[in-house]
Amino acid sequence: MSKPTFNVYIAEETDFNPEVEKKTYWTKVGVAFRHKEKPGLNIIFTPGIAVSGKLVLLEPKEEDASPQNPPMS
Repeated sequence: MSKPTFNVYIAEETDFNPEVEKKTYWTKVGVAFRHKEKPGLNIIFTPGIAVSGKLVLLEPKEEDASPQNPPMS
């Protein structure tokens, strides 16, 4: 199997206290692969994970480590 084009994360911001800076929690929920013949992606979710909220696709780093605080767009 080829390397994934993107890692798929759910980005969830906290808003418990308006006086404190918001934090973003990142949970890796799968990977995405480019189609070989046509434009598009196949997204494969980790089995057993319920997905809702904001999905973020990030290119994997060489070490393939989960981001501690990846950039938010």
